[in-house]
Amino acid sequence: MSDAKSQRVGRERIARVFRYLKALNEHRNPAKRDLSEQPWALWFRNLPDHPSIQRRVLNGKDAVLKVGRPTFTQAPPPPLPIVEWLEGDWEDPDGDVLLVEAKGNAGSEPIRFDSEPRRVEAYERWRAQHQSTIPSCSSASSSPSTPASPSSP
Repeated sequence: MSDAKSQRVGRERIARVFRYLKALNEHRNPAKRDLSEQPWALWFRNLPDHPSIQRRVLNGKDAVLKVGRPTFTQAPPPPLPIVEWLEGDWEDPDGDVLLVEAKGNAGSEPIRFDSEPRRVEAYERWRAQHQSTIPSCSSASSSPSTPASPSSP
Protein backbone atom coordinates (compact mmCIF):
# COMPACT_ATOMS: atom_id res chain seq x y z
CA MET A 1 0.00 0.00 0.00
CA SER A 2 1.15 3.47 -0.72
CA ASP A 3 1.74 5.92 2.09
CA ALA A 4 -1.16 8.20 1.09
CA LYS A 5 -3.56 5.26 0.84
CA SER A 6 -2.60 3.91 4.29
CA GLN A 7 -3.13 7.36 5.84
CA ARG A 8 -6.57 7.59 4.23
CA VAL A 9 -7.51 4.12 5.52
CA GLY A 10 -6.20 4.99 8.99
CA ARG A 11 -8.22 8.22 9.08
CA GLU A 12 -11.36 6.39 7.97
CA ARG A 13 -10.90 3.81 10.74
CA ILE A 14 -10.32 6.49 13.36
CA ALA A 15 -13.39 8.40 12.13
CA ARG A 16 -15.41 5.18 12.36
CA VAL A 17 -14.26 4.63 15.96
CA PHE A 18 -15.28 8.17 16.91
CA ARG A 19 -18.67 7.81 15.20
CA TYR A 20 -19.18 4.61 17.17
CA LEU A 21 -18.20 6.31 20.44
CA LYS A 22 -20.57 9.20 19.67
CA ALA A 23 -23.46 6.81 18.97
CA LEU A 24 -22.66 4.81 22.12
CA ASN A 25 -22.67 7.98 24.23
CA GLU A 26 -25.99 9.10 22.73
CA HIS A 27 -27.44 5.65 23.48
CA ARG A 28 -26.18 5.57 27.08
CA ASN A 29 -26.97 9.23 27.78
CA PRO A 30 -29.99 10.22 25.72
CA ALA A 31 -30.90 13.90 25.64
CA LYS A 32 -33.75 14.62 28.03
CA ARG A 33 -36.41 16.40 26.04
CA ASP A 34 -39.05 16.53 28.77
CA LEU A 35 -38.52 19.05 31.58
CA SER A 36 -39.95 16.64 34.13
CA GLU A 37 -36.95 14.37 33.46
CA GLN A 38 -34.44 17.10 34.32
CA PRO A 39 -32.82 16.96 37.79
CA TRP A 40 -33.95 20.56 38.50
CA ALA A 41 -35.52 23.52 36.75
CA LEU A 42 -35.76 27.23 37.45
CA TRP A 43 -38.52 28.96 35.53
CA PHE A 44 -37.83 32.37 34.07
CA ARG A 45 -40.64 33.93 36.11
CA ASN A 46 -39.09 32.53 39.33
CA LEU A 47 -35.66 34.07 38.84
CA PRO A 48 -34.63 36.04 41.93
CA ASP A 49 -34.66 39.82 41.90
CA HIS A 50 -30.99 40.68 41.96
CA PRO A 51 -28.90 43.47 40.41
CA SER A 52 -26.81 40.86 38.56
CA ILE A 53 -29.88 39.48 36.76
CA GLN A 54 -31.42 41.58 34.00
CA ARG A 55 -34.50 40.71 31.94
CA ARG A 56 -35.33 42.44 28.69
CA VAL A 57 -38.83 42.61 27.27
CA LEU A 58 -39.30 41.81 23.60
CA ASN A 59 -42.74 41.75 21.96
CA GLY A 60 -44.45 41.97 25.34
CA LYS A 61 -42.75 38.83 26.70
CA ASP A 62 -39.65 38.16 28.78
CA ALA A 63 -37.30 36.82 26.15
CA VAL A 64 -33.74 37.83 26.91
CA LEU A 65 -31.78 37.10 30.04
CA LYS A 66 -28.49 38.65 31.04
CA VAL A 67 -26.72 37.39 34.15
CA GLY A 68 -23.66 39.15 35.49
CA ARG A 69 -21.13 37.86 37.93
CA PRO A 70 -22.09 39.07 41.41
CA THR A 71 -19.52 40.73 43.61
CA PHE A 72 -18.75 38.93 46.83
CA THR A 73 -17.39 40.45 49.98
CA GLN A 74 -15.06 38.67 52.34
CA ALA A 75 -16.75 37.39 55.47
CA PRO A 76 -15.54 39.17 58.62
CA PRO A 77 -13.28 37.03 60.80
CA PRO A 78 -14.74 36.06 64.17
CA PRO A 79 -13.29 37.77 67.24
CA LEU A 80 -10.61 35.83 69.10
CA PRO A 81 -12.77 35.02 72.16
CA ILE A 82 -15.24 33.03 70.02
CA VAL A 83 -13.01 31.42 67.37
CA GLU A 84 -12.52 28.21 69.36
CA TRP A 85 -16.29 27.98 69.96
CA LEU A 86 -17.20 27.87 66.26
CA GLU A 87 -17.48 24.70 64.20
CA GLY A 88 -17.71 24.73 60.43
CA ASP A 89 -16.28 26.99 57.77
CA TRP A 90 -17.29 30.52 58.67
CA GLU A 91 -15.79 31.79 55.37
CA ASP A 92 -18.18 29.65 53.29
CA PRO A 93 -21.48 31.52 52.68
CA ASP A 94 -23.30 28.23 52.00
CA GLY A 95 -21.78 26.38 54.95
CA ASP A 96 -23.25 26.06 58.39
CA VAL A 97 -21.47 27.72 61.30
CA LEU A 98 -22.34 25.90 64.48
CA LEU A 99 -21.67 27.11 67.98
CA VAL A 100 -20.28 24.72 70.57
CA GLU A 101 -22.40 25.22 73.66
CA ALA A 102 -20.03 23.64 76.18
CA LYS A 103 -16.37 22.65 76.27
CA GLY A 104 -14.31 20.83 78.80
CA ASN A 105 -11.51 18.39 79.41
CA ALA A 106 -12.08 14.87 80.64
CA GLY A 107 -12.60 14.92 84.40
CA SER A 108 -13.36 18.63 84.64
CA GLU A 109 -16.65 20.46 84.62
CA PRO A 110 -17.52 21.77 81.13
CA ILE A 111 -17.40 25.49 80.46
CA ARG A 112 -20.58 26.82 78.87
CA PHE A 113 -20.39 29.36 76.05
CA ASP A 114 -23.03 31.58 77.63
CA SER A 115 -21.22 31.64 81.00
CA GLU A 116 -19.24 34.68 79.77
CA PRO A 117 -21.55 37.58 78.73
CA ARG A 118 -18.78 39.33 76.75
CA ARG A 119 -18.34 36.18 74.68
CA VAL A 120 -22.08 36.08 73.89
CA GLU A 121 -22.08 39.79 72.96
CA ALA A 122 -19.04 39.32 70.71
CA TYR A 123 -20.75 36.38 69.02
CA GLU A 124 -23.99 38.31 68.44
CA ARG A 125 -22.09 41.28 66.93
CA TRP A 126 -20.03 38.99 64.69
CA ARG A 127 -23.09 36.97 63.68
CA ALA A 128 -24.89 40.15 62.53
CA GLN A 129 -21.84 41.19 60.51
CA HIS A 130 -21.43 37.68 59.09
CA GLN A 131 -25.07 37.44 58.01
CA SER A 132 -24.87 40.79 56.24
CA THR A 133 -22.12 39.40 53.97
CA ILE A 134 -24.18 36.37 52.93
CA PRO A 135 -25.80 37.01 49.54
CA SER A 136 -29.56 36.74 49.72
CA CYS A 137 -32.24 36.79 47.05
CA SER A 138 -35.90 37.40 47.78
CA SER A 139 -37.24 34.52 45.70
CA ALA A 140 -34.25 32.22 45.42
CA SER A 141 -34.93 28.51 45.44
CA SER A 142 -32.64 27.88 48.40
CA SER A 143 -32.04 30.13 51.33
CA PRO A 144 -28.57 30.67 52.74
CA SER A 145 -27.63 28.87 55.89
CA THR A 146 -27.77 30.88 59.05
CA PRO A 147 -25.39 30.45 61.93
CA ALA A 148 -26.68 28.78 65.04
CA SER A 149 -27.34 30.97 68.03
CA PRO A 150 -26.40 29.96 71.55
CA SER A 151 -29.27 28.33 73.36
CA SER A 152 -29.64 27.13 76.87
CA PRO A 153 -30.90 23.59 77.48
